Amino acid sequence: MVRVRGQANVAAVENRGRFLRLAEPGINFFNPCAGELVARTLSTRVPSL
Repeated sequence: MVRVRGQANVAAVENRGRFLRLAEPGINFFNPCAGELVARTLSTRVPSL
């Protein structure tokens, strides 16, 4: 499966409940049949005052 991450966003990829890697912005490939899933999307934007 292919997922596209927007600018300033990263996603935590888990394999059967354990952290596997961070999906950086851009095109990312993962295999849901092997137990990989996107657990959470995190923003890396710097908040402005």
